[in-house]
Amino acid sequence: MATDTRTEKEKMLASELYNAFTPELMSERERSRDLVYEFNTTRPNEGKKRDEIIRKLFGRFGTNSVVEPPIQCDYGSNIYWGENSFANYNLVALDTGPIYVGDYVLMGPDVKIYGATHPIDPQQRLDGLEYGKPVRIGNNVWIGGGSIIVAGVTIGDNSVIGAGSVVVKDIPANVVAVGNPCKTVKQLEAPTRSPKQFYEKMATDTRTEKEKMLACEMYNAFTPELMGERQRCRDLVYEFNTTRPNEGKKRDEIIRKLFGRFGTNSIIEPPIQCDYGYNIYWGENSFANYNFVVLDICPIYVGDYVLMGPDVKIYGATHPSDPQQRLDGLEYGKPVRIGNNVWIGGGSIIVAGATIGDNSVIGAGSVVVKDIPANVVAVGNPCKPVKQLEAPTRSPKQFQQMTSFNPEK
Repeated sequence: MATDTRTEKEKMLASELYNAFTPELMSERERSRDLVYEFNTTRPNEGKKRDEIIRKLFGRFGTNSVVEPPIQCDYGSNIYWGENSFANYNLVALDTGPIYVGDYVLMGPDVKIYGATHPIDPQQRLDGLEYGKPVRIGNNVWIGGGSIIVAGVTIGDNSVIGAGSVVVKDIPANVVAVGNPCKTVKQLEAPTRSPKQFYEKMATDTRTEKEKMLACEMYNAFTPELMGERQRCRDLVYEFNTTRPNEGKKRDEIIRKLFGRFGTNSIIEPPIQCDYGYNIYWGENSFANYNFVVLDICPIYVGDYVLMGPDVKIYGATHPSDPQQRLDGLEYGKPVRIGNNVWIGGGSIIVAGATIGDNSVIGAGSVVVKDIPANVVAVGNPCKPVKQLEAPTRSPKQFQQMTSFNPEK
């Protein structure tokens, strides 16, 4: 057999086994890391700078598109991003294989696109070999937060991927697909006309878009009023996330400006992300660990003595499954209510409209798509009760850590 004279990069781009640790590829990954670092450390008001950086980083980045920091990618140059497409916080794209994102695509927080993979053969892994496959995401696709798309997958135009799904096979056009593994559950009608401009309002409704948003109705998020309020929120979030560990008093002051209510003896560990902040009503003696994300288009109510593990996501925001309405730039939200003394395990997702009853436990990595009653343990995707609990019979003991908390320290 003739010796293969191709470079390891050429093998990589051909979706064949290759060695990633050559000087050429290591140098390209280092360039990507430098640009990613520069992008992720921009301030909220540096939109122009972000756009310039991501155009250097990606192979293509279409007009009127936005990717919120932080992001992570391997090379960047293998990502081809369409027009009018949006990715929320914490996008990860492993672009060993090319990643193609269409126009008018919406991605929730924590979406992961894995164009890279490893061989299942243990010997090949020991030999340091890996490979990639292209990922193709069509036009007007909505990918729910926390979803994973693996190497080689294609998602057809206009389809919806439910939050927390793991897409391991191709998804056809014009469907809703959910779960792990992700499967089609509903057929959709394809759009019949071109999208309206995002700033167009319906002349017959005299309410502001903010009033519609707070009424949990379809609204246009790209009005000067709402964009200004999200900018204020981003500024406060940036200020909170860049505090030092010994600046407890400063953190407490910032989050009280940010949230609609923040109860006594409560703690949220940075970093956090939210849309507006003022729609979050946080109880007393409640705690959220690192990487907490709240999309608070509609009110988010968190009770007293609530515990949240790392990477919990609360999505009070959602998009219509109707492809035409998404093209028209419409979205909406539903309130989320979390009762008292609830424990939400790390990596869980709570979607718009869900209520979790008092004293219940949500298992790590669960996706809560329907109401969970009080006094149960519930787990899974979708999250379902698996055990009944006894309700508390007395008032809580005072936790020494909580009662001695001093925000000045």
